[in-house]
Amino acid sequence: MDIELKILKTGYCIQLEKISIKEGRFKTIKFPAMVVLIKHPKQGYILFDTGYSHHFFKETKKFPYSIYKKITPVYLEESETVVSQLKKLNLSAKDIQYIILSHFHSDHISGCKDFPNAKFICSKVGYESIQNKKGISALKEGFIPNLLPMDFSDRIIFFEERQITKFPIIETPFDHVIDLFGDKRIYAVLLSGHTKGHYGIFLKSNNQYYFFIGDACWSSKTFEEYLLPHFIANFIMKDKKSYMENVKKLYTLHKAHPHIHIIPSHCLYTVEEAIKNVSLEGKSD
Repeated sequence: MDIELKILKTGYCIQLEKISIKEGRFKTIKFPAMVVLIKHPKQGYILFDTGYSHHFFKETKKFPYSIYKKITPVYLEESETVVSQLKKLNLSAKDIQYIILSHFHSDHISGCKDFPNAKFICSKVGYESIQNKKGISALKEGFIPNLLPMDFSDRIIFFEERQITKFPIIETPFDHVIDLFGDKRIYAVLLSGHTKGHYGIFLKSNNQYYFFIGDACWSSKTFEEYLLPHFIANFIMKDKKSYMENVKKLYTLHKAHPHIHIIPSHCLYTVEEAIKNVSLEGKSD
């Protein structure tokens, strides 16, 4: 059996387009929070990130995390939460066996508390970079500690525990690749720069190749036309050099293999196209 996918949009934030690409407009646009629901033939249901949830609004009522919501206003309908969208597929939160976290920014981890049975697959380097941070020091990392469940550390599987392998099928510029379940179905790819230990995932579904790249860039124009973020974005990059190196690799990959669907987590056009074109049936009654 093949991997099945469904793309979920869990609300959005608004910010200047010019931050995501320096040629953009001084106009606020929507940046969706994408979640990928994966049905694996042996491992069951898996999420790539968890997007926004009501936990985000609860935690950002408190200072200093209230600053986060003021700098980046967030909008979410109850029907857009992952749990609500799972119900439409006859699934519940308990059906989710694994959650793959690209990184620990709040727009990617806000739903983690909703999944009591899930194990979390994430970067050890990334986790250790935020593990003991609170208050302003956490806020500077885009991290809100109480968005993670109390038993998070007991449910972790680290990418770094897996053996590094080669990128599947094709030659690519990416050399840090992990076969997550050892079955050549889901590959984690190191895309550091935006944060420490930032990962994307590469997989095949319905004879199509997908590369979900998290925040390795914010707009598809970045890897399609090599349009880079504005220098203001440097303030939210942990390692500008690594970020730019990975952008160049994504551009190279796209030019060599345009049939691969490269999908950033916050590109409205790309996410909406994926929602229309990628489907998963869910459980039957």
